[in-house]
Amino acid sequence: MSFLKIWDRLRGAWYGFRHGVHIFQDPLTGTLDRKILEQGFAEKALAQNIRQLSPVAVLMIDVDGLKQVNDGPGGHSAGDQLLKTVSRALIKGVPREADLVIRYGGDEFLVLLTGTNKEGAQVVMSRIEASLPEGVHISFGICDFVPRVREEKISLANMISHADKAMYKNKAANKAERRKIRGE
Repeated sequence: MSFLKIWDRLRGAWYGFRHGVHIFQDPLTGTLDRKILEQGFAEKALAQNIRQLSPVAVLMIDVDGLKQVNDGPGGHSAGDQLLKTVSRALIKGVPREADLVIRYGGDEFLVLLTGTNKEGAQVVMSRIEASLPEGVHISFGICDFVPRVREEKISLANMISHADKAMYKNKAANKAERRKIRGE
């Protein structure tokens, strides 16, 4: 299958997602699900950006405190509501159809921002955080890639790994800050 056909299928899936069709959709959060990665669509979008010498950014986002919510009085229903709340903020904060919001697994989400460098990704994260209700916290990591030549290579897996490491550093810093605020 040619790249253009794959790209058209991906855009069609995202358009369908935005307009109520459930192709590659996570049933709980309404975001795209990880199967979109397994089908190679996101990797193809990355390759297209490199060919166009266009930057691309990956955000890894973790919902802070989901385990405590699941273990609390509301149980997993409360945890599901928390995931839905965060996914709505993600979808609202990532309005371009060319960008992908994917439930990566459990309490983690991946956002692929095409045509966006690290500074642009930070603006998107600010929009997302502003959309969250008080008391809902997320940690995130960003990895961007700005190709200089069309033949330059980077894998989506490598970008995800770097963003994931940055997210865990951010998560540790957020935890320490909340402990400090609570006086622990």
